[in-house]
Amino acid sequence: MSMRTDDFDYNLPEELIAQAPAEPRDSCRLLVVDRKGSQAGTPLEHGGTVEHRIFRDIIDYIEPGDVLVINQTRVMPARLIGRKAGSGGVVETLLLKRREDVDPLGHVWECLVKPGKRLKPGAHIEYRAGGAHAPEGAPVVLTAEVVDFVTDSRGGRLVRFEPAGCNAAGDPRTLDEAIHAAGHVPLPPYITDYEGDPEKYQTVYAMKEEHSAAAPTAGLHFTPELMAAIEAKGAKFAAVELEVGIDTFRLVEEDDPTQHVMHTERYHVSQEVVDAVHKAKAEGHRVIAVGTTAVRSLESAFDTDAPVSDPAVTARYFEGREDGADTLGRGDIVVRENATTQLYLMPGSTYHVVDALITNFHVPRSTLMMLVSALATRDQIMDAYAAAIEERYRKLGSIRIATKYPSITRAHFARTGTQVEIVYLHGNIELAPITGMAERIVDITATGTTLRENNLEIVEEVLASTARFFANGCALRTDERIVALARVLAENAPKHTYAPIAGASNPVQPTLS
Repeated sequence: MSMRTDDFDYNLPEELIAQAPAEPRDSCRLLVVDRKGSQAGTPLEHGGTVEHRIFRDIIDYIEPGDVLVINQTRVMPARLIGRKAGSGGVVETLLLKRREDVDPLGHVWECLVKPGKRLKPGAHIEYRAGGAHAPEGAPVVLTAEVVDFVTDSRGGRLVRFEPAGCNAAGDPRTLDEAIHAAGHVPLPPYITDYEGDPEKYQTVYAMKEEHSAAAPTAGLHFTPELMAAIEAKGAKFAAVELEVGIDTFRLVEEDDPTQHVMHTERYHVSQEVVDAVHKAKAEGHRVIAVGTTAVRSLESAFDTDAPVSDPAVTARYFEGREDGADTLGRGDIVVRENATTQLYLMPGSTYHVVDALITNFHVPRSTLMMLVSALATRDQIMDAYAAAIEERYRKLGSIRIATKYPSITRAHFARTGTQVEIVYLHGNIELAPITGMAERIVDITATGTTLRENNLEIVEEVLASTARFFANGCALRTDERIVALARVLAENAPKHTYAPIAGASNPVQPTLS
């Protein structure tokens, strides 16, 4: 039976799409999928296992000698909101890549424009300082003219930009200054309600130069502290760059996914990365790609005609493939500088370099769903996604906690650095995970009977309390009920004597006989 795009569709509840990133970055939830299965994991229907953790726990799955390959690209303020000259209609422009082949000075860009029907060659657009948030009367800092259509790209245009006005120093604006004055960092298309700091959609290891139209989102969850801890464990980071472009915003529209054509993206793989891969493979360690863009960079850099290395570079669980270096006796990862790729991975594709992948969840019918399904299997990935939805994971989001004690709960998770959403409930909060209102609960438990009745287990202790009996000396001398209770407790519980407060009366300490 042939593969269909519908095979990569699933129901993604809208409420599970988080509209803000987790804070701190490494506090989001982590779904660990083991293709072969692990003792600690929960079995999946079609093989393998899953575990539910927090992202900072990723260090538990990284071994000394592993190489984590990151995409260090930085996102440019590529989203421009302007108005069409004359009509004043709102125009949205997304910068994709400079077209030096059209204009060596770099003023012509390939863009996505909206609404496309009204933006034909010859149309002029004005962009004001502040962009989408420009106040009334803000100066025009950038102008544009639509030059031509882009072949085979719905909404694609060639646009010539010119800076306008002067900068704060009184000098004429450069094109880069004008774009920064008018532009915004583009967010993923499913983020529709976020007004926070766009820097949160840059990785902590992003390079200084801005080249991408979208963020390599898997890397957003790393913090400097987590990276340092990973390196202290004996693993290594190596950096590639892939300039993320148009396909981040496109779904597969063809019924037959093999008919989909990827747009070209520029990438760079250095000698340092090649050496790190060779060393890891030779010593029996893994190459772990941080994000699908790192996958595409590494696999695009595999040259099937290059002389084979010793040992041959192969990906785990892909040994013995017909097109593998170990079978053909040729093929190796090589240096790529200013190279372009249209690599499209789907079930049946051979991974040559990447042994494991750290990635975000992906929207249905996307090329990224197919890429991850090629590393495991389509059925395993669908099982894993179903498990995440059942556990009420939120894309780039937090854990929902149902409780009667919001203050205690919020204080505890603030201390642990875990991003949570508090669901304040009265009554039987044990039902919250069953009904999908929350992933966890915080409640008082003594015997645990109610938890067991609802198939819940204790995963963390928020606060421990014990009952204590305090009595002063006068009560012990004058109240027989207190004396009787004290004798029982003395026989069955630890006894502590507390010194009187300085300056207070000091009654005779009674003895229990």
